[in-house]
Amino acid sequence: MTIVTTVDTVPELSYHLYKRRWYGVLILTLVNLMTSCGWLTYSPISSVSANFYNVSENSVNNFSIIYMATLSAFCPVIIWMMYHVGFRATFLVGSGGLALGSWIRYLGSRISPPSYALTMVGQAILGMTGAIPLSLPSHYTNLWCSGNGKVAANAIMTLANPTGAVLAQVIGPAIVTTKGDLPNLSLYTALACSAVAIFGIFVPSKPPTPPRMSLEEERIPPKLALLLLLKSPRFWLFFIPLILIWFIVFVGFFNALSSLLFQIFSPYGVSSDTSGYFGAALIGSGLIAGTIFSPIIDVYHAPLIAIRMVVPIISMCYLVLIWVPGKPVITAYIVLGVLGAASFTLLPVTLEWLAEDTQPASPEVSSTLCWMGGQLFGVLFTLIMQSLKTYRDPSVPDGDMHRALLFQGVVAMMCIPLPLFHWYFRDTSVPQL
Repeated sequence: MTIVTTVDTVPELSYHLYKRRWYGVLILTLVNLMTSCGWLTYSPISSVSANFYNVSENSVNNFSIIYMATLSAFCPVIIWMMYHVGFRATFLVGSGGLALGSWIRYLGSRISPPSYALTMVGQAILGMTGAIPLSLPSHYTNLWCSGNGKVAANAIMTLANPTGAVLAQVIGPAIVTTKGDLPNLSLYTALACSAVAIFGIFVPSKPPTPPRMSLEEERIPPKLALLLLLKSPRFWLFFIPLILIWFIVFVGFFNALSSLLFQIFSPYGVSSDTSGYFGAALIGSGLIAGTIFSPIIDVYHAPLIAIRMVVPIISMCYLVLIWVPGKPVITAYIVLGVLGAASFTLLPVTLEWLAEDTQPASPEVSSTLCWMGGQLFGVLFTLIMQSLKTYRDPSVPDGDMHRALLFQGVVAMMCIPLPLFHWYFRDTSVPQL
């Protein structure tokens, strides 16, 4: 008797990179850009905005504070949405909320008298939905990109957020010369956000076939992912003290500095236009550096080396910035330029590295935790720094922020040793997540 055995053959799954991924990169880039334009709409023109809404400059700072606070509060919701409704629905909520918040702000500026409260509501909506495009790049690159292009694609989308800040720093003072021009700025922002939201409807959800093997792994529910993190020795010994702390401190200081830049230099006679150029130097140099160095770091797989080199540079820039106000403007351009270049080189590298190092937790978990912490620290640092302004002291101009910059520089210098401890943890038997 002959026994015939049959073996089922499983077809080998092919991996493919789709050119349409660049459309998603483009739209996510534009949404991130417009999100930060909304965040810093009023900061570069704080004195005009205060006059328009009949409030103090510190009250104008509340626009930035409420944005960062609501963004941070909404971050956990994003993790839930990504798992239960998916990437595309989550993204559409973000782009739609961007347009809605912008039009509410415009309505608050157009009614008579202008409504500070209604504008604040629009700003809060911008903050809540602004958390979505900030948290999605790591997930999108994990979904659509191969290992060789993940950092570069993440850099394009992530660095768009500070690019919008550049535009806000330059365009705001250029358009708004009197308080009557402020509604026009709000209108232009709302129109741009609406256009981006319309194009966002056509962003695809996921590729028909994955670009690499890792996408075949089963998705982990958010609750289980957080439990995995909390139970992991590596999370407590490595992720929190060595990465999360200095990352959120630097993001927090960068947000606070961007929000208060005009108020830092205006006591020394610097105009809003010049402060806008300072902001452009801070962020523009970062965009150039990020564009150049992110692909290089990606090709040579050297994120840790880059982090250990860049963190001391950022800390030293915050230290030197203490003595920059009142000096020739070229000094501010140089210090802010170096600070921006170092900060933006660090940003996409860290986010992609964390997405890999915290597997099997979903990429949005680590990036959302980082952004949530960064925004919370941004709120905290902005409140602390504006409270450290000096008034009625004959030795310095009214509103001098030397004490605030001193606080910023000292805390930043304390972050220098943290990445260096990876030399120790690298040689210990701390398991992966």
